[in-house]
Amino acid sequence: MSELFSEAVCKLLLVVMCLV
Repeated sequence: MSELFSEAVCKLLLVVMCLV
């Protein structure tokens, strides 16, 4: 569960950086 959440956060950060 924790690993999955961490991976989701990592992907979100990548998307945010791409948009910005």
